[in-house]
Order: sequence, then C-alpha cells, then structure tokens
Amino acid sequence: RHPWLVCEGDILLTDGQLRQRLVEAGVTPEFTWGPEGASLVCDKTTTVKVKDNRVVVEGELSETFFKVRKVLYSRFIML
Repeated sequence: RHPWLVCEGDILLTDGQLRQRLVEAGVTPEFTWGPEGASLVCDKTTTVKVKDNRVVVEGELSETFFKVRKVLYSRFIML
C-alpha cells in the first residue's frame, strides 16, 4: 500500500525549503521542465513529480531515493 502525502495548499517543487532540506540531506536537486511538466531531479538518479495532486518519486532504489523519500515524508502528513 502506498501512503498518501497530504499538505495544506499546493505542492510546489520550486519550494525553497524543500530544496534546502534535500541539500542538507546530501542530495543535489535540479528543477527541470519537460513534456510531462515540472520535475525535481535529484543526483541525476531520482525524480520527484506531482501528478494529480500526488507526489511521485521515481528512480532506482538507491541511497538517493531513500534520502529524497525521507525528506518528503518529513514535509507532508502521510495517510
């Protein structure tokens, strides 16, 4: 079962606090814009997207993936 990440207001990948927390966790985030919309590419291996008001983390199961997931889980309420 996948947890739901809930926040108050819109989920913004350009949020400076999110970027700062990722950097503090040892991750290098890059904001990109492609055919599927905005995404945050972390260490060139893990991608964070917002689809239908849901946060999606994609990538190989690596140290970066789990760091990114931990930062996201700390920023939102999981249901």
